[in-house]
Amino acid sequence: MTQPPLTSTSTPETGAPTTPPSPAVRIITVGPSGLGVSLLIEMTARCATPPLGISADIEALDLASAQQAAPRADLLLASPELVDALASVAPIVRPIRDPLDVADVTRQISLALGQRDAIA
Repeated sequence: MTQPPLTSTSTPETGAPTTPPSPAVRIITVGPSGLGVSLLIEMTARCATPPLGISADIEALDLASAQQAAPRADLLLASPELVDALASVAPIVRPIRDPLDVADVTRQISLALGQRDAIA
């Protein structure tokens, strides 16, 4: 009986093996009222994820919507005063003290991904 040829995924140009795309990390951003701060955190998170080498689906929500959507998210980035309110409905919640601080948001995402890997 003949075996089917082994197939591998490689780039036609170089023949180097390719890795399948990793699934996007689902991130919800939440601010204390309305969408203002959550939109700022979202914009900053969009700048923070490429250097970490991750693909992210990032959405800004108000508190009530975030509480409903939290179980479907990998991570919530929230104003510090909301962390306790969200901790009971979200797998991982990280506080964002300055919504425009890319270094802090990057650090919080990195810490959260470490937590997520530890949970999984």
